[in-house]
Amino acid sequence: AGLTVGNVTPQTSSTVPAGTVISQNPAAGAAVALGSAVNLVVSSGPAPVTVPNVVGQTQSAAATALSNAGLTVGNVTPQTSSTVPAGTVISQNPAAGAAVARGSAVNLVVSSGPPPATVPNVVGLSQQNASTVLAGAGLTVGSITYQGTTSSRLDGQVARQNPAAGTTVAAGTSVDLIVYQLVIG
Repeated sequence: AGLTVGNVTPQTSSTVPAGTVISQNPAAGAAVALGSAVNLVVSSGPAPVTVPNVVGQTQSAAATALSNAGLTVGNVTPQTSSTVPAGTVISQNPAAGAAVARGSAVNLVVSSGPPPATVPNVVGLSQQNASTVLAGAGLTVGSITYQGTTSSRLDGQVARQNPAAGTTVAAGTSVDLIVYQLVIG
């Protein structure tokens, strides 16, 4: 058309695709001298949105916050944690404060709770030592039932346990003990 491109100004737009001309000056159909410059406003695509901080929120609250910001939940990776409650976001990518395109996915690492524990064998230990060993394995002592014995050597020792040694259980599970108690007479 015998014209030149003048200033090109980028402008965000949620309706005009990136790289497409939004407007021009002078307008189409205007009479101008040959070789005149035409200034263009070109779409740079939708305005970026700021990623909200969802670390420490429940997975459902994080999904709501991301949706409200115009973002989506991407990959959700479970990870065991002894310090972060199950169902709570441990980390996110991209990080909070990052500027991303509207509709972008934010990947989450979500706590699946403490790692499972293996029940140790406490049969034959004193009740106190059994309690210490169970605590060290991330378990607690449940109910204690006493079983009579005439052997002073067995007095105070764990006779049986439930769940059995070697069983994989959730951390914090209680282990019931049957403890020998000396019966005189």
